[in-house]
Amino acid sequence: MTTTDIPSGMAQNGVKATRMEKPKGGFNTDTEITPGYLNRKMESMMHALYDSIEHQEKRMRNLEQQIFELKNGSETKG
Repeated sequence: MTTTDIPSGMAQNGVKATRMEKPKGGFNTDTEITPGYLNRKMESMMHALYDSIEHQEKRMRNLEQQIFELKNGSETKG
């Protein structure tokens, strides 16, 4: 028995695979991708990426501070 013979995911639950149809009246990729649209999307994605990086940097600084305090004792001890 190979790994392809073992059902996985939705197949185990008896769900039959169906092909999704393209919605009518949706986004037409042939005509609606303009430089302005692409610029807005890229700008939005970069903004989200930078926000995520900034959040992680703040989190890392806080963790580093906690590690330093645990190793060397808290400076605010009475």
